[in-house]
Amino acid sequence: MQIVKFKIYISPLQFTMGSPLYFQFLFLSLALIIHVCSSDLSSAIEAAQKENVRGLSLHSLGRHGEAIDVYLSTLHSLGQEIDASLPSNVIRWALNHNLGLAFSQLGELRKSTHYYLEAVKYKPKTARTHLNLATNYHANGLVDDAMSHYDSSLRALLGTPHYYRLAKSFIASHKPPIIYGGRVYKVTNPFQYQCPPHMLAEEDADLFEFRNMTMRQNNWEVIDVMVSLLGNMGQGFTQKGGTVESIAHIQSAAHIIQCQLSRLGDGGVDELKSDDKDTEMKSLLNQFANFIFLSARAGCQWSVLDWSEEFIANINEHELGKNRKSSLLPFDTLTINTTAEWKRIVAERHAIDYPVDDFSFNHLYVPFFQQQEAQGRLARLLETYQKLRLGFISYDFNNHPTSHLSEGLFVWHNRSNIFSSIEMAAYSYGKNDDSLYRKVIVDSLGGLFIEDNDESGRFYEIKDLGYTEALNLVRETHSPHIVFDMQGPTLGARPEITSRRLAPIQVNALIYPGTSGSSSMDYILVDRFVAPPESVRHFTEKLLVMPVTYQMNFYEREEELLSFADSNVIVRRESEKWRKLRIKEGLPLRQNHQSYGNLFPLEANSAAPFVFANLNKLDKIEPRAFSAWMDVLKRVPNSVLWLLEPSSKYRNSGKEDTLKEMAEMHGVNPDRLLFARRVSKFSHLQRLPAADLFLDTFIYGAHSTATDALRGGLPVLTLPSDQFAGRVGMSLLRAVDERLADSFTATDETDYISLAVELAEEVLSNKNSSHMTVLSYWSEFLQSGQSTKLFDAQAYTRDFERASKAMWEVHMHNQQALQSNQMPLQKMHIVVCK
Repeated sequence: MQIVKFKIYISPLQFTMGSPLYFQFLFLSLALIIHVCSSDLSSAIEAAQKENVRGLSLHSLGRHGEAIDVYLSTLHSLGQEIDASLPSNVIRWALNHNLGLAFSQLGELRKSTHYYLEAVKYKPKTARTHLNLATNYHANGLVDDAMSHYDSSLRALLGTPHYYRLAKSFIASHKPPIIYGGRVYKVTNPFQYQCPPHMLAEEDADLFEFRNMTMRQNNWEVIDVMVSLLGNMGQGFTQKGGTVESIAHIQSAAHIIQCQLSRLGDGGVDELKSDDKDTEMKSLLNQFANFIFLSARAGCQWSVLDWSEEFIANINEHELGKNRKSSLLPFDTLTINTTAEWKRIVAERHAIDYPVDDFSFNHLYVPFFQQQEAQGRLARLLETYQKLRLGFISYDFNNHPTSHLSEGLFVWHNRSNIFSSIEMAAYSYGKNDDSLYRKVIVDSLGGLFIEDNDESGRFYEIKDLGYTEALNLVRETHSPHIVFDMQGPTLGARPEITSRRLAPIQVNALIYPGTSGSSSMDYILVDRFVAPPESVRHFTEKLLVMPVTYQMNFYEREEELLSFADSNVIVRRESEKWRKLRIKEGLPLRQNHQSYGNLFPLEANSAAPFVFANLNKLDKIEPRAFSAWMDVLKRVPNSVLWLLEPSSKYRNSGKEDTLKEMAEMHGVNPDRLLFARRVSKFSHLQRLPAADLFLDTFIYGAHSTATDALRGGLPVLTLPSDQFAGRVGMSLLRAVDERLADSFTATDETDYISLAVELAEEVLSNKNSSHMTVLSYWSEFLQSGQSTKLFDAQAYTRDFERASKAMWEVHMHNQQALQSNQMPLQKMHIVVCK
């Protein structure tokens, strides 16, 4: 899920223009001002009130810029001469709140947050303002700040009688919500927070009272805020590692909607089945059901997942089948075992939310049509502009796999003359973590971009800019020919920017293993293994097929530290270095079998236990793959499974205990599941030879984690699916060596289990390491630093340059054809050959 950034369930007020509730609330604030001020209006306040009305009118028409000008000028006109009387507080609150709303709708969250904070100064106990402020923090990844304001919003509700009445009615109508797929959950009362005991004890309210009150505007306001609040808090708890709390909050929000749907007395069944009743609420209920599913997956709560097929079938029928947007986000679909066509449709429906700009890039083409020399089109372009300008946009230019993988591209661009015809820039809208990875990328691009400074670098910080400001800055100061979106529809993405086009050519590159669904993305970076010819129809982009693998890599720094090229540092099974590694990582040795009780066979001279590993984040593990791993462990009794411990925020979430319980249900001793510490990338690579074989997942396989395993000397066993996300392992193996791929690529689940067992048994039967096994051969091959295409960053950079030039050649041919009234080329796939 992306929090989606996780998808944040923001109230209709904050982002939905045109809905009845939106306009009701805008003018509700106006009515409040009139009511408070009517008895004693100063001329300044009366004038401000009229201007606020004018601003609201412009705002309701979607003319945000004009509305902002009105709100700002009105605030300025109030000046300092107005004392802090109640009427003044209300009008100032309203103006600041509306400014916060308008700026959020323009994507300028920094300014929006500023004005919401100003609004809170004048009305500290306004639930709606705290909620909107919290969603801003949440969208920027500031979960602790968000949770604080969610709590303030909740406390603000305590000051309304409607809240208490709603609490009473909730108790009286307490029953599990209807979640599509027929699942029934235990629901906690969300209104117990801070509610006086005597209020909770009064159970004489009935469902009729609840249904009646939900029909009134003032009570619907409470319900609307509570649904948004509980939904967002659920996502916040997930991000902070509280899976149980998350699911409880989402269930409670779903229950409120169910109560609203049940107001006609039939439990909401007719509304849920109908195609034309309460569509918005049903969509929200679907989103909550989806979030419960995703939270359960993140927490390895697999008992909740058995209804997923029913849920997906319902989404197909009730949303996609009715030409509606899916409640699932595109990123959510990557972990679900369904068709590539279905995932493409989900992506397309979400991409519609972000309009494509008709911005003209003609200034980039003119010289082409004025040149008459008998030279290649690209040569003429470079003669005029000197450089083909490439831009890279991402949230994750920091200590993140995006930077780990792409770092080499920027380094080789900077150090090699092969890029004399290329100029690169990066546009970062994520956090600055001061990591070495970020520093290297910034330095490779000549430093930070400083406006109006001819000597500044080409690393653009656009985190605090709205999408319009970011677009204008990049277009006017760098004017890229091609932009590579290294985020896609994932956590932290800002599709409002890329959908409006930073460049005439845009590429979905590296990070998102699937189609963006957006017409603003012209190409997707792939190779012939992750995107075979039969998969073309599942991408809205044209394919840009790299000659080896789509994945760029860079391990130069780690290779120097680990001295991979030195044969003396190769870690062989049963060697002293190997034993020290296992002891350090808490992995079993032959000598310490006794300390593991009855876990392993205690035969004389038995080999040290075999270590299967999967060091992905735990939420990539799906029940089917886990079941296969348990079958392998049962067939190889002298073995353990080494998994990655949860991150610090999930350390107390119970994930490890849940997985051990699942192992026991499969008939495997739970103590055979061991958990690796989270360490630096260098330390992680250093410890990998302590394991024997990496077992890939099936639906969403290992990507950068698999690359790390191979670089660290740990062979990867993979079972390719029919979709990009599940075929990366095979691509990486083939980029290392075709023979490696043949030995470690399974054809089906049975073959996967058999291969894992055979490889392990060969090692375990070779008690004295008297001959080279398949695994030991490839482990030493990988550790030895022998030249492989997968880790050749310089060669990848050359191929990337040729791919970029090819895209521009095709694009310019079409522009020239249009200028001369000739038939342009159809959009085409580009295959880069060696």
